[in-house]
Amino acid sequence: MKARSLIMIAGAAAVLVSATWWAARPAPREWSTDSEEALSAFLAGREATQKLYFLEAIEHMRTALKHDEDFVAARLGLADALASAGQGDAARAERDRALEADASSLTPRERRGVELARLRRDGGQREVLALLEKSVQEFPGDPTLTRSLASMYYGRGDAEAAVAWFEKTLELAPNDGLSYNTLGYIEMGRGDFAAAEANLKRYAFIAPDQANPHDSLGELYTITGRWNEAIAEFRRALEVNPRFFPAWEHLARLHVLEGNEPAALEATERFCGLAGLGEAECEVRRAVMRAWVAWIRKDDAALTAEVEALRTAPGYNDVLMLRHFAALGAREFESAVEIEEKLEASLKKAGAEEKGPAQGALKELLVAARLVSSGDFATAVNSAAAADRLFNYNADGGQGVLKLIARALHVEALIASGRLSEARSVLASLEAVNPRFPGVNELRAGVRGR
Repeated sequence: MKARSLIMIAGAAAVLVSATWWAARPAPREWSTDSEEALSAFLAGREATQKLYFLEAIEHMRTALKHDEDFVAARLGLADALASAGQGDAARAERDRALEADASSLTPRERRGVELARLRRDGGQREVLALLEKSVQEFPGDPTLTRSLASMYYGRGDAEAAVAWFEKTLELAPNDGLSYNTLGYIEMGRGDFAAAEANLKRYAFIAPDQANPHDSLGELYTITGRWNEAIAEFRRALEVNPRFFPAWEHLARLHVLEGNEPAALEATERFCGLAGLGEAECEVRRAVMRAWVAWIRKDDAALTAEVEALRTAPGYNDVLMLRHFAALGAREFESAVEIEEKLEASLKKAGAEEKGPAQGALKELLVAARLVSSGDFATAVNSAAAADRLFNYNADGGQGVLKLIARALHVEALIASGRLSEARSVLASLEAVNPRFPGVNELRAGVRGR
């Protein structure tokens, strides 16, 4: 698992930037609590966080705070675990309470953690990155800090720097599973699927009692069309830990690609129940799953109906894309352009660095879809190619699926433009990654038909 998929799972990046700060086993009196019970529960919570077992981490951190409500490290750990479990409001409340603590009573390590948390709330990525770089120098030999720094570079799209710091982490801690996990996603993004699989299988070997390695392998196999193996890995993750709710969401996404709405909705129900989502938020997720299945089936009427139910839903990327695709199905091109302009405005307001490297690609993808729908195939070729180039194959943030959608649009535009030789070449590159991707059969027929 790497946090976000087509529906963004809140907080995974926050864990890699901050919660892992607490992962090294402390020397005596590195923590401010005098309660052995609180410290024991806190350590158990950190171990659960390292496994990405956020529900268990929440329970342990709450136990720690029950024994010592002033234990700031435990409260920050609770905030990160809550965020990673999708409970954003509760996470913000716990973080803000931790930041109100009297810093004079904290250890140096805890004060640095508070400083990082405050920057994450009030500052930007550059400020957090600078403080992490400073921390690596002040606390040398701590693999949790080098991993956090590597993860920060990874989130900024600087794969080379991320790899260098993950390799440094593995020098300090050769069996650091989370480093192998993210290295797997980096190689996935580059399209080196064999190297990605090798890293993720190394992670599974190191941590045979953990669910996340199997979940990550399942995401890799989803992107590459090895869907039976993906299902087996997601199921294996849930056998290892039945409460590992991200595997249910990823399984739902796979069933969407298959066009299997009942299975996607069943997996979504299991996800909602384990993640503790309210009925309103769960219904948004159900509607998104139904809408994506409708889009894959090219059922414009069903897509429009589901998007209508999402009109007041939060502006997740999924919801934005589905609204756009529904507008195209209804031939409401002006509405589609308005959605593109809102996305462009949000990019300018937040800055590309804060929004992430995939956001510009998303704009190109939406433009390409509109141009194909409106019959401007010659221009659509350029937009679809740009989106394909800007996205990578990483399952993190759903980029891999979006890249394949862009590639499919590219083939469609080339076919309609009569550029069959190029269409065959791009189609071959799509099939080489995922021959089972939705629409591939139709594209094959389109190339043959010309």
